[in-house]
This record gives sequence, C-alpha cells and structure tokens, in this order.
Amino acid sequence: MNKSFHINADVGEGFGIEAEIIPLIDSCNIACGGHAGGKEELSKTITIAKKNGVKIGAHPSYPDLKNFGRISMEINLDELYKSLKEQLILFLYESSYTLNHVKAHGALYHDSANKLEIASLLIKVILELCPHAIIVTLPNSILEKLGKENNLTIWREGYIDRRYHDNGKLVSRTNPFATLSTLEDLNQQFYTLINHQYVKTLEGNPLSLKVDTLCIHGDHPNAVRNLKSLIIKFKK
Repeated sequence: MNKSFHINADVGEGFGIEAEIIPLIDSCNIACGGHAGGKEELSKTITIAKKNGVKIGAHPSYPDLKNFGRISMEINLDELYKSLKEQLILFLYESSYTLNHVKAHGALYHDSANKLEIASLLIKVILELCPHAIIVTLPNSILEKLGKENNLTIWREGYIDRRYHDNGKLVSRTNPFATLSTLEDLNQQFYTLINHQYVKTLEGNPLSLKVDTLCIHGDHPNAVRNLKSLIIKFKK
C-alpha cells in the first residue's frame, strides 16, 4: 500500500480491540497503568504489535483510573514525577520490543501541551528513561517547543475523530460535538488532513494543520469498523 499518512491508535486500555485494530495502524500507544492497563495488558498488546510489525509507544497519564485520566489533577509535581517514572519503567520492563515514542494520555496530553510545568516534567522523565523516544503532541504546543529545545524528535499529531476550535485546540469532551461519529464526517476530516493539511473547525472555518501522524481513539464507537472503511477508501 503506497500511502502518504501514518496512523496511530491508543490501545491496551481494556476495550479488547487490539487484535483487530493493530494490524490496521502504523504505531500504537499502550496504556501503562495510569489511566488503564497494567503488566498483563501491556505484555499482551506488545506481543500483538510485534507480530504485526507495528511500532510501540508508551501512553502514560495522570494516575487516575477512576476518571480514565481524562480530568486534570491537582497533584503535587513530585508525586506526578514519581507516577510517570513508574509508568514508563513498567513499560520498559515489559517491552523487549524497541520503544518508538511517548504520547501522554487524556488530560495529561492537553496539560503538557499547554502548561509549562507539566511539559517540563514530562520532558525530564523522558530524558532520564528513554531519551531517544519520539514525543507525540499537538502542533505548536509548549511540549513541542521544549522537546525541540532538548533535541528530541517531535511528531505533530492530528485527530481523525475529534473536532477542533479555531485556535487549534481540541473541543472539550464535555461538548456533545467534541467527537466525529459518522463515517461521512470521519472521511471528510481524514481526506482534508492527508491531502490539504487542514480541518474544518467547530466554528466552521478552515484550520491549517500540518501533522506527522493521525490518531484514532480505540475507545471511539466502532473504531475498528471506521478505520477499515477509511483505509479501504483511501487505498483507491
């Protein structure tokens, strides 16, 4: 398949889709215990990725199983540092397959993109444990800037299944229009991203978005079916 796009997905989160979705993607972000997952899930998911030649990445989050890591935490930075180290150490211990990247999950993903102290902490942990890992983040984020300042490789990420505001930020999941649910909408966003490097925002305007990788969420309704449809359509 000759294609000009790279797809990643969040996996190992307990939804049982790994065997179906991993063969369809290029890299995967595996939960490492903060918001979901754990030793057994990590090992199983890494095995599936290795079998399919899919690159693996760590998907750390705030230590918040109750809220699936989707709510910003008022947490002491030392405690967060300890938690992130534990999550990445667990990942590295379980993996005999090369770690390709690190992509924060949920609220940590957004906070590291927008808050200097969180971005700095994540960079610190990555430099200590896996300095050759690629960092996946939103375009023009604080994390992108800090990563480049520390000579780390950055992948700017776009979303196939999420809506954007005019300012480039993702629409909050508290908004009923935060996610794209119809195949028509998903096809349109995928097409404009890979062919024209823009998305149509919630406000109805075009937003330039040059990215290195595209994400589809594993917990999105019908994620496997939708991704199969997109790949079949754009192979033509």
